[in-house]
Amino acid sequence: KQVPAKFQYGKAVAANSGCLGCHKFGENGNDGPGPNLTKVGARLPKQAIERTLNNPTPPMPSFKNMAPAQKQALVEFLGQLR
Repeated sequence: KQVPAKFQYGKAVAANSGCLGCHKFGENGNDGPGPNLTKVGARLPKQAIERTLNNPTPPMPSFKNMAPAQKQALVEFLGQLR
């Protein structure tokens, strides 16, 4: 099935932003210290995902200064993980 370009871009933003260092997405990434994000979109609405990126619980870094287009792609990607 065709994967939308926006989803692929968001996936690339996640990979390039260090998310996989602390989180697992399916078979990719590490088992912590952050939670498994394989089905995060089923657990959290996109607004909550964006809020967490802007104001995370340490040791997660804040992404509030990430370029808006990148952050939006990351939120869309995470929001579709089910």
